[in-house]
Amino acid sequence: MDQFGYGDPVYDLATLLHSVGGMATILQSIEDGTSDQLLSIYEGEDGIQIRFSRPFAHLVDSVVVEFPELCGEIQPPETMGPHFRQRLFVGAANATIGWLKYKNAVKTAKAWWAIFALSALFLHLATRKDCSHA
Repeated sequence: MDQFGYGDPVYDLATLLHSVGGMATILQSIEDGTSDQLLSIYEGEDGIQIRFSRPFAHLVDSVVVEFPELCGEIQPPETMGPHFRQRLFVGAANATIGWLKYKNAVKTAKAWWAIFALSALFLHLATRKDCSHA
């Protein structure tokens, strides 16, 4: 694909990744009134540190490992193009951070931080050296 987005199967998979990789859980926690349980925020001399709660971190960790592997099984490799994993994680970050513009959906500060942190995590994963294999 010469364009990222429209008609790109990797972008379609990335939007699915953002949902199962955390966004559905964040939205459910907003609905349930439990978004404060998603993460902890610490301010220190080195800046702000954000730590996902253990259950949320476990969900995200398992999805970001397993989802790219599943994509390779269900989608023919030749349709994925070069740098599939980077594109997958960048697309997931894009789909996730887009939620920050919906103030009616993101009702709490902790939910806002969870969306921001999940987006940053997806971008971090896209930059890792071990992400470079197709």
